[in-house]
Amino acid sequence: YNDIGLVRFEGTAPDGFQLAQLADAQTARTLRKGAAVTLAGFGVSKYQMDRKTGKPVGSGDGVLRSISGIKVLSLTSTGQEITLDQSLGRGACHGDSGGPAYIVDQVTRKTLLVGVTSRGTNPQGLCDRQAIYTSVMGYGQWITDGLQKMAAQ
Repeated sequence: YNDIGLVRFEGTAPDGFQLAQLADAQTARTLRKGAAVTLAGFGVSKYQMDRKTGKPVGSGDGVLRSISGIKVLSLTSTGQEITLDQSLGRGACHGDSGGPAYIVDQVTRKTLLVGVTSRGTNPQGLCDRQAIYTSVMGYGQWITDGLQKMAAQ
């Protein structure tokens, strides 16, 4: 657990890069069951069982994709994890770990980071049940403390 990290980036960001703002505790209250988030990642876009070998096979990795309308199933009582519904065959998959789940604030139109891809729940490794995201709202103080330490270095 605690599948979250901070990375200090040195250099310049790519053209067109826009830094997302971290969602706060107030945002967490809007992420109830049924709310929709958007995911992004470079992982496999199709993952299924090979009928001949019985092993999972993925394809389409290495291409950035964005998947919108992914429904929230729940937030843990601690606020540290968000469970998302992938039963419609779309969402995060292998190679997406560390990628964002975000919403766009309807008032300010700002992109808010709400979670970071952690893991799936299918014991066979398929990406067709639920995805667990580490909630940035549940780690708000940890993130703030880490950023302050980085700035002091």
